[in-house]
Amino acid sequence: MANRNAIELGAAAVCAALMPLNSTMIAVAIPAIATDLGGTAASATQILVSAYLVTAIVLQSPGGKLGDRIGHWELLRVGQIAVLVGAVVGWFAPNIEVLGLARILMAVGGAALVPATFALMRLELAPEHRATAFGRMGALMALAAALGPLVGGELSSLFGWRSLFLANFPIVVAAALVIFLVQRQRPKQDVLEHPRFDFPGTIMLGAGLCLMVIGLQSDGWRGLAMLAGSVIIFVGFWQAEQRAADPVIDFSLFRRKAFSAGSAVIALQNLAMYSLIFHVPIVVHVVLGMKEDTAGRLLIMMILPMVLVSLVSGRVSRAVGPRLAVLGGAVLGFIGVALLWTLGPHSNVFTIAVPFAIAGAGFGLSAGPAQAAAQAAAPGKQAGMAAGATSTLRYLGGVVGIAILGLFLNDTAGPVAVLNDHRILLGFYCASVVLSGLSALALPAKAPEPVSPTRVPSNEPAPEGRSA
Repeated sequence: MANRNAIELGAAAVCAALMPLNSTMIAVAIPAIATDLGGTAASATQILVSAYLVTAIVLQSPGGKLGDRIGHWELLRVGQIAVLVGAVVGWFAPNIEVLGLARILMAVGGAALVPATFALMRLELAPEHRATAFGRMGALMALAAALGPLVGGELSSLFGWRSLFLANFPIVVAAALVIFLVQRQRPKQDVLEHPRFDFPGTIMLGAGLCLMVIGLQSDGWRGLAMLAGSVIIFVGFWQAEQRAADPVIDFSLFRRKAFSAGSAVIALQNLAMYSLIFHVPIVVHVVLGMKEDTAGRLLIMMILPMVLVSLVSGRVSRAVGPRLAVLGGAVLGFIGVALLWTLGPHSNVFTIAVPFAIAGAGFGLSAGPAQAAAQAAAPGKQAGMAAGATSTLRYLGGVVGIAILGLFLNDTAGPVAVLNDHRILLGFYCASVVLSGLSALALPAKAPEPVSPTRVPSNEPAPEGRSA
């Protein structure tokens, strides 16, 4: 049963990793898409990248909530279908507008797959195995985001840009087939029984997030006006959710220290990590003259330690407790990011790879225990809502990081100006990691006790799978 459980959840995780993979994979193909379908690369980026990102962020929380209502395995299947439909539309798209619709459909699928997978890990695994599982999941998604441009470049050069959409088919179909073949008979998942879904709250949340994301990507008064509008909508959303019978986000969750602290760690560290994925290749290209493929390989020096450390993060968390594990990860992350201050005209691959590796190890150590602590703080029947909320914050952290990157880093400036911008940005990243470490102080000092096969604590829903 343990092996079946691992296979099912592994297949679900692979599907969820398509969301960050599709997010970054298309970047290298945008010039070719603009040439084939008309328009400019800038307009294609807005339609294909920004629309995907906004849709994904807006639907994370509603997606998680929907999983609580219909069941998370069912939500996973809905996500798989949406991705496949989007891939078909993208393959046959005759113009950029239809291709944009295809990307939105795929983002809808990703917004179902990610919270469903995190919620299933929360419900299917015993508490002592969740930190490791969440760490592996976080590392897998980071790896997918980092490998996206490399995979996209190879596929588009060999088979054309439409192959980026077709590539989703073997992954989704294989994962769905694996789940179908190994999925055992299970008791029907408890779902929330309320007469109606919180559509007003969902619309307000979506509008507020849209304005926030677009405002962060806009300049001048237009950006400030949109950000101000998003704040007004969020205040109204918060008030409306207090009165809703079945809110899309139950804000009482944030009164639980472990949930708030774990969510903050996830958002703040993702800000630094995701920004570095885009930041460092630009800097080393302008300052050191490295080619794009060399800069891309540098990212592996951050992702690989992240993956390896995530494999033992659960054991570390059980040994020293989530608080010290996440705090230790924040310290390593800070050291790695701070060491990038030494990057300059005389740097080489080694002097860049070492700080990257240290930072990646820190992020890998923190991610799993932080996610596990946040999920454990939520009741089992709200696992989807909790997963959706943390996933929304994860992507918002990345969006804020990219917005800060766009404000300060001008890749058309000379090496001296870019190097100065680089050091300013490192200050923001370091501050973000420090804040994540301070947030970690509110996490539980001790890891959850292992669950006995014959006894489940009264406050913990019985996981259907007992081990990873």
